[in-house]
Amino acid sequence: MEAEPQAYRGIMVSSTFKDLEAHRREVIEAIHRFGFHPVAMEYSGARSDADVIETSLRMVRDSVAYLCVIGHKYGQTPVDAGRNPKGLSITELEFNEARRLGRPILLFLMADDHPVTKGDVEPDGKKQRKLKAFLKQAKRIDPSKAMERVYETFKSKDEFAKKAAIAVGLLAIQATGGSDIPDRAIRDAIARFIDIKPEANHAALADAIKRFEADYRALKQQLAAIAVSDNGVTSLKAAAEAALAEGDLAKARAAYREAAEAARHMATEPVRTAAELKSAEAGAHLLALDWEAADAAWAEAAAMLAPFALDSADRLVEHGGKRLERYGAVYGRAGALSAAIGRWRALTASAEARGDKRGAARFRANFAGALRTQGERTGGPEGVRLLCEAVAAYRDTLTVLTRGDLPTAWATIQNNLGNVLASQGERSDGAEGLGMLDEAVTAFRNALTVYTRTDMPADWAMTQSNLGTALQAQGERTGGPEGLRLVDEAVTAYRNALTVRTRADMPAEWAMTKSNLGTALQALGELTGGPGGLRLLNEAVTAYRGALTVHTRADTPADWAMTKENLGLVLELMAEADPDHARAHLLDAEAALVDALSIYTPEHMAFYHDKATRSLARVRVKLVRLDTGSSTDQR
Repeated sequence: MEAEPQAYRGIMVSSTFKDLEAHRREVIEAIHRFGFHPVAMEYSGARSDADVIETSLRMVRDSVAYLCVIGHKYGQTPVDAGRNPKGLSITELEFNEARRLGRPILLFLMADDHPVTKGDVEPDGKKQRKLKAFLKQAKRIDPSKAMERVYETFKSKDEFAKKAAIAVGLLAIQATGGSDIPDRAIRDAIARFIDIKPEANHAALADAIKRFEADYRALKQQLAAIAVSDNGVTSLKAAAEAALAEGDLAKARAAYREAAEAARHMATEPVRTAAELKSAEAGAHLLALDWEAADAAWAEAAAMLAPFALDSADRLVEHGGKRLERYGAVYGRAGALSAAIGRWRALTASAEARGDKRGAARFRANFAGALRTQGERTGGPEGVRLLCEAVAAYRDTLTVLTRGDLPTAWATIQNNLGNVLASQGERSDGAEGLGMLDEAVTAFRNALTVYTRTDMPADWAMTQSNLGTALQAQGERTGGPEGLRLVDEAVTAYRNALTVRTRADMPAEWAMTKSNLGTALQALGELTGGPGGLRLLNEAVTAYRGALTVHTRADTPADWAMTKENLGLVLELMAEADPDHARAHLLDAEAALVDALSIYTPEHMAFYHDKATRSLARVRVKLVRLDTGSSTDQR
């Protein structure tokens, strides 16, 4: 039974200490981040040589995996004639125990050209020979056989940190259950994800790999379904399938490209096959998180098809646009969103040129939606310009998709128009901003003439929630008794939405509406003031905390950050309304805003980043003033 690890998921970190202290910190951080517990000498006290051996071997036995880093020093060799007759180092004793127990071994070897100080190199000749022998046998799965295990070498601390994070991440994914996807593909996917999201935790990584696996299987099915008659193309297609089966995505991408090129230039091969292969190549690029290559491949595939089957080419462009827009929204890539906008713009122009008004209206609606997403994330004058363009596109769409001919489509566009007008109004000052918010309220009320609670409850609830957002912004701008009435209407609209959007049936929508209700209660509390206002602010805090039970950092980072920002703002207000507990409220507000800024980046969410940064600075000034005894009223 001693060979069984403890119930917690521990990974033993084994290495010499002083020369690899910085490397150990990196891998311990990765172990924490991916849901394991580090089992390391940092967490054990000083012991005698006999105790060191027992403690070290017990740590190996208590762990589910063993991670060994070997540098240019051999390390401590405890003296114990009975337990360590060969005078091996602690690290080598631990390694041998892990191999004896069959623990998964993650082995990292420092390269000869890794920067080191003189003190990081083993000076003792006898220990140098032992280190050389240890390196030789550590590389082998079985000391008596020549077959080597998989191991990593590293030339710098940064390279080690990345490789260690990938290895621990792969172990975390493997611990959640088996997969029919090759380990190589999973490992490469983890490496690409860590490049984009270096601070991602276990939940975020698991979610990304789940998406990768689904897209990987879909790509295999897509390739298998492509019918090929030419022998040369068949061979290249088979090579792509084999590379994909091995998990070699780089080789598969190259094979897709070669197959598509061969098919395009084969007079006997239909052009459609070439375009489908090129589309599959695009899918492989996007699977590898290379949206630029995917965009180029989809454009080339459409260009192949356009002279022969324009409808099919447009569908392919539309497919690429949707995939790029989703990628841009999920990974926060402005370039991918811009590429999607370009696709919708081109599709709209093409449909208009051939007189397809309804087709053009449908593409224009998608175009407007992508513009809105890009505009909200961009902020500043460019963000306002994009939102203005989205409004114009929705208004043009409504001249074709009318209430009389297509009531549901008309209501959808009215709702979407209301959303972008509300965003635009929130970013515009004075009478202009109020006018946009008034137009947004009108658009939502128009949608509700079709979206009824009886016939279309989900759409009705969505539009009620959106109406609440516009009414709230309108009320905050208006102020006075009329502003109070509008914000109270917003609270009613949110509560209406929550009669359909329940946590049990629609958790994501429930959380979003709870968060919106919190902002309305916050505004109402600020306008009301006094004990009644404080009660409303407390209700807002409760609403935000409820939303955060669903809006988690791992699953919905943008929504989590927005809710955290709103929580910070209402806590700041409570510090003023409840001076006896001002410091506690301000400290909680500071923590919430810091959390929000861990997601908001100036590159991809500039508007929200700037707003939250100003709020955090204001809260910190208030804390300083509170500590020095001066006024905290700096709003």
